[in-house]
Amino acid sequence: MKKRTILITITILMGIWQSCTSSEVNPEITRDELYNHIKVLASDSLKGRYPGTAEDRIAALYIANELKQSGLELMYNNGLQSFEITGNIKSGTNNHLTINSTNYMLDNDFAPVVFSASKLVIAEVVFVGYGFEIEQGESSWNDYKDIDVKDKWVIILRGEPEKTDLELPFSMYSGLRSKAIKAKDKGAAGVIFVSGKKFDEADELMKLAKPEGEVEIPVIQIKREVANMILERLGKTIGELDEIITKDVNSFNTNTNLECQTELIRTKQETYNVAAKLITD
Repeated sequence: MKKRTILITITILMGIWQSCTSSEVNPEITRDELYNHIKVLASDSLKGRYPGTAEDRIAALYIANELKQSGLELMYNNGLQSFEITGNIKSGTNNHLTINSTNYMLDNDFAPVVFSASKLVIAEVVFVGYGFEIEQGESSWNDYKDIDVKDKWVIILRGEPEKTDLELPFSMYSGLRSKAIKAKDKGAAGVIFVSGKKFDEADELMKLAKPEGEVEIPVIQIKREVANMILERLGKTIGELDEIITKDVNSFNTNTNLECQTELIRTKQETYNVAAKLITD
């Protein structure tokens, strides 16, 4: 008799989904059994099963054991297929920012953004409004159309314009990572984000939170006061620009050079897929 081998690879959360969907076709799976699985995996003791933690491994082993008891043959290392992810991210000691021979303080005047590369860039700064390149029907907004940003720092306002007659899906393009990737694709050497008063009156620097994929160029956030130093030669301020931007005609060279070294230390952690195979006749 010919045998068929079905490979089953599931993540920790998929273990719950597998049980729930299977209940529709398998009368042997009971409500109490499903509840017990959820009770274990969603328990306070597993602390959310965050990838790379001891609780993550406990949950993975629990799912593997349940698959084994159901008659599946565990694969890899007792059912666990391990791989690395980025865990914690913190600023290294080699972060500095210099403008016109003035040095600025990490976490006080500037901070690297969580998806920044670790790199030194010395280049002119170009202001590119909200950093959008959007086309929808006959409407468009392109902050890059009349400016050369190749091998330069670009300074970009966070958020999106509030006063505009254009009906464009700004929110789809207003994420920091989307704006940074757009700048990189345009040839920018680095990205500087700054908050207008309407976006964040307190002008707080972002913390290094949930890891995101690196965008290959340095990305920082600066305080409005620092941004105003960049714009000083032109007699402009971020507050003024934030008020007047209603369309895509606001990009310009600042005639100011900026030197910045970014360094982010990314800790690698081990997490798991759960894998088993079902052999049927």
